[in-house]
Amino acid sequence: MKVGRWDIMEKSLIAESMKLKSAGADAIAIATNTMHVFADAIERNTGLPLIHIADAAGQAVKSDAISKAGLLGTKYSMEKDFYRARLAGMFGIETIIPESGDRERINNLILDEFCRGIFTEKAKSYFIEIISGLQSRGAGGIILGCTEIPLVIRQDDVRIKLYDTMTLHIDAIAQYMIQD
Repeated sequence: MKVGRWDIMEKSLIAESMKLKSAGADAIAIATNTMHVFADAIERNTGLPLIHIADAAGQAVKSDAISKAGLLGTKYSMEKDFYRARLAGMFGIETIIPESGDRERINNLILDEFCRGIFTEKAKSYFIEIISGLQSRGAGGIILGCTEIPLVIRQDDVRIKLYDTMTLHIDAIAQYMIQD
């Protein structure tokens, strides 16, 4: 990601998804927000449905009648259009993201600290500040669009509704598995 070799990641995810299809998978789930940038390509190449993490978030936000939500995640999830466009197009949810410098800092915290198991009070305080800023800009809820963010910030830490995409995605996968 840091060097922009998205083509390598896409080929790898498609190849692994094809292996899952060959092994008898009925659907694909990607257990990370950022890699959903390749969701359409994976569906197209495998012919299998993909249980999309943004759909799980969008359904939860929409069910709470929220039309404007903050989105936190890697800078790629916040800046690339795959997540925000899906929320807007499928659920009518407008997303707002932190300012550029904050997106960079959030990305660095995720990749350099959270992914390495480092969770500090300083990072937690920073996220509370960012969430407060998004709320002041009109966000009715905050989508935690990175599976590591809920390890540093919890619902009890803020007064605005948080949407943990990891938990929501797991629920959506489970629902898919038990449907007739």
